Amino acid sequence: MIVFGRLLQLVTFLLPAIVDSFYSDDRRMLFTHYMARHQPCSANCDERIFPHCTQSCKCDYDYPRVQRFCNPPPLPLFLNTCRLWYNQCPKYERYHYASQYIYSKAEKGKVLRM
Repeated sequence: MIVFGRLLQLVTFLLPAIVDSFYSDDRRMLFTHYMARHQPCSANCDERIFPHCTQSCKCDYDYPRVQRFCNPPPLPLFLNTCRLWYNQCPKYERYHYASQYIYSKAEKGKVLRM
């Protein structure tokens, strides 16, 4: 078991260098597509090891769960957490209804007068 763990660490450390030095652009693209099918773009996916794990890919991976959780958020306490996630992913900023929901619930229909 120890040997396998050490081998896995070594491969994980050397994988970016191997990909950069031996693969042409076409082969690198094929490698990226292959890894994208086998390694999801979760929050702990490292872009240095798996080139397909970009911030955009991570946003696409997390969006369904965040959408269910944040629209509307279960408690007003989670509103800032939802805002932080939406600020990291500007692609989904327009789908963020949480702040509108909380403000309308807190204000109970009051209109801001200037």
